[in-house]
Amino acid sequence: MSDPSGRYAQFSASKFPFIPRNVVFLSKPHPFIEILRSSDLFIRNTSTDGDSISIWEALSLIVNVFATDVVSRPPGVTLYSSIEELTDLLGDFNPKCNAYANSNVPSLDELADFYLEIY
Repeated sequence: MSDPSGRYAQFSASKFPFIPRNVVFLSKPHPFIEILRSSDLFIRNTSTDGDSISIWEALSLIVNVFATDVVSRPPGVTLYSSIEELTDLLGDFNPKCNAYANSNVPSLDELADFYLEIY
């Protein structure tokens, strides 16, 4: 978890006695895009939001994105409205299946084939 202030790590440790090994709190300043590059999933859990740059960064790297439905989100984002819904989504999560990669966005191979066909 990206947590440069360190406050969320402290809160989580007090609230949840067991935090899985695959959950890491990054409690120092860091280049967030580099974290996304090695991630299977990005969760944007917020009660208010604008057009989140981090969502666009994740989508550009073909990283799965789950986000609260408090504002409209770009295509490929899986929306949820409660922690219970998020819990269900995480239970069904398959890192090999990417909603953005499987949306109407053509793959590089499909684009190459298309250009070869019309050329």
